[in-house]
Amino acid sequence: MSHTSEATVIAIQDGHVVLRLTKPLTGCGRCEEAGGCGSGLAGRNCRTYRLPNTQDMAVGDRVNVSVADGTVLVASLFSYFLPAVLAIIGAAAGAAVGGDGRAVAGCLGGLAAGFLLLRVHGTGRTGSPVLHVQKAGAASAGLHDTGNRS
Repeated sequence: MSHTSEATVIAIQDGHVVLRLTKPLTGCGRCEEAGGCGSGLAGRNCRTYRLPNTQDMAVGDRVNVSVADGTVLVASLFSYFLPAVLAIIGAAAGAAVGGDGRAVAGCLGGLAAGFLLLRVHGTGRTGSPVLHVQKAGAASAGLHDTGNRS
């Protein structure tokens, strides 16, 4: 685990805990700066996560949240390259059918398909855990980030 942050349990909802990070999870150092994840519309939700309560946590518990090595890199590459590649493929397909207008339409269609695939993939994630939460004094347990930000 290379990226670790402290968090506090702020709510319990239907078998889930809501965690609020006390400092940035990914160490880019820009969370509190203008343009970083801690500002603007995105910043309102970047520090709060809703996860399954598998460790019998209570409101006020302090925990450590970790992201496995390579997770952030893979997620960012997937998020940037999938829409771009599909936009290029769509543009090429549109151009092959005929004209600049169809190339633009194919590009926009590929871009939309890329964002749709990212959205569908992000809401139905299965497989290895993305976030690991360790309650103070407890063994580590892997939890899936559900994508639900409070």
